[in-house]
Amino acid sequence: MRDRLLALGLGRSRAALGRLIGIFLAYGSLALTIYLASGLGELKPTDQPLGQVLLLTVGFLFVPSLGEELLWRWLLIPPKASDSPWRAAVAVLASTGVFVAAHPFAAWLFVPHAWETFTHPAFLAIVALLGIACGTSYVLSRSIWPPIAIHWVTILVWKFMLGGPFVLLGR
Repeated sequence: MRDRLLALGLGRSRAALGRLIGIFLAYGSLALTIYLASGLGELKPTDQPLGQVLLLTVGFLFVPSLGEELLWRWLLIPPKASDSPWRAAVAVLASTGVFVAAHPFAAWLFVPHAWETFTHPAFLAIVALLGIACGTSYVLSRSIWPPIAIHWVTILVWKFMLGGPFVLLGR
């Protein structure tokens, strides 16, 4: 339990900063390429009022970024996963599998209007890449904050730069 609580701090984030940035850039490049090539979206900056953008930006920090990362990384990846590359890979892949499966399930249960997006193969591939990037950053840093940051920036770019749907708002 002590190790899990330590992961709420900064862990090894400073020491792993270069690798964390590399993970984010690699993930972002692949995700953007898949997103645009699949026809899921296009470069489309938001036209929402600044106040609404700021409010949503803060909201996205908590849901989905903080909430999902606490669930899919902090709870599912054991603190000692970084002790062995094999254990780390299995933990990250298992966490990612559950994370990917949760998206169609969430659409089916909570946001049926998001079914088409949340079950699209390209979207699920991007979600898998996000799970791997967040899981790997969690294992490397031994901190929940790098995956939260990666998830948060992903959501902000998707919603405000790529015309991603606001599924919880029904649009």
